[in-house]
Amino acid sequence: MENANPNSNRPILSRKPKIAIPVVIEVIPVIELPTIAKVRKVTNGVIIRKLVKLFPLAFFGIKESKLPLAYGILKQVFESETGISRIRIRKAIKSYTSRIAYHTGVIDSENRINLDGSIASNVTSADKDYSASRIIFVEEIKLAKDNLAIEQELK
Repeated sequence: MENANPNSNRPILSRKPKIAIPVVIEVIPVIELPTIAKVRKVTNGVIIRKLVKLFPLAFFGIKESKLPLAYGILKQVFESETGISRIRIRKAIKSYTSRIAYHTGVIDSENRINLDGSIASNVTSADKDYSASRIIFVEEIKLAKDNLAIEQELK
């Protein structure tokens, strides 16, 4: 055999002719999936309502006054069998404790409560100061949004 490159010791191999192989294509029917008319989105409000049903001595409805929850309440909820994912519980409790009604409850109350309604600890003056600052902050945001809406209407 002859070498294509005189410096190479590899022989030139002859190529085999390509052979056409018949391919069988199978047609698979398309399965139509049922359409869902309306998908219910699980919001923080839905999770809070579930927590109100599961722990009525600790969680209260949206319009009711709220008692301050104990430090470590997330751990208590996680340890109980709720059937709700940890992420959803965490987001819902964050939403619950961010509301003005909750912060008003912290200011007005003397004690924090556990899931069973028992007293966990006292509300400190630092807790009350923080809640007061959060209420002011939220009210300032609402006022700024209202002013922006009024300005846009005047344009």
